[in-house]
Amino acid sequence: MIERRVQEPGGLLRVRIPAPGQPGRASQQLEPGTDLGSVRGVPPGVSATPLGHRVAVLVSISSTDNDHLVIAGAPGLRFGGSTETYIDGMTGTGNALWVATFTQRNGESSGQGPLVRLNAQLSPATPASVSSSPVLTRAESVWSAGDTVWVATGAPGHNLVCFTAGGKTGPVTTLPVTGEVAAPTATASMVYVNVLEPPGSYAPSPITGYPVPAACRT
Repeated sequence: MIERRVQEPGGLLRVRIPAPGQPGRASQQLEPGTDLGSVRGVPPGVSATPLGHRVAVLVSISSTDNDHLVIAGAPGLRFGGSTETYIDGMTGTGNALWVATFTQRNGESSGQGPLVRLNAQLSPATPASVSSSPVLTRAESVWSAGDTVWVATGAPGHNLVCFTAGGKTGPVTTLPVTGEVAAPTATASMVYVNVLEPPGSYAPSPITGYPVPAACRT
């Protein structure tokens, strides 16, 4: 079975569907204690990711409110949603949440900005090695596999980087990837990436595999 969690206005919905090619029926169940409180306008549920034993959800409460992060069942905890902090992607490693942020001024945005680590209370707790990295100040999106964090950036020559984020944050390592990176998938030894050429293109593009650098293996 394949299991996913989806945030609905009434709470977190656990959805189970049979694996491709396998018989069975899909099921869904509302998890208790995951309500986000009153919802106005646009229903929440842009995306969700595990954060320790809880789930962080990227939501939009109204058409005039910027996307922001909350914890399912604890809507009082919040990150983002201001006119200065926009969220472009997030992923979790253990009790930490890694968020790609960007700013927008005068209606214009570069679509890239600092990578931020949040703790279980959604408070910033970014290691100095990350906040001081000129590459990670230009993050465009972020993913993770185990304790390895993968970041697509707008820094020239650093389209895809990785680092370990277990008990200690490892060095930022650049992979030989050229072009806009979309949806990488990693195993313990290989990472597979879809590179959009030209950037933003919807044309079919090849998937290429690269060995995971030794510094990024956990």
